[in-house]
Amino acid sequence: MDKLQYVMDLMHRDFGCSKNSADYATESILLFRNELDRNLLPDFFDEINLEKEVLVHYYAVDEYIVYIITDATNSEWKLLGVLKDNKLTFHKAFV
Repeated sequence: MDKLQYVMDLMHRDFGCSKNSADYATESILLFRNELDRNLLPDFFDEINLEKEVLVHYYAVDEYIVYIITDATNSEWKLLGVLKDNKLTFHKAFV
């Protein structure tokens, strides 16, 4: 599934946000795994099998920031998190 569509559906269903793609700011960045902010990740993050480099896709809508962490080489989804006020309020692992 398209990442933006997945995020829009999730945010509309669970947080009451818009389903209009124009309301979402998006950005993707390639990072080393150890560059991720541990304060914004779930406790079980170390158990997720990830490569050394990851691709992080960010989506901002209203007061929320959503991230999807994928493997850098095959773009396999590994983790989705929803942040509000720099606090992790929702997460889902894809294993």
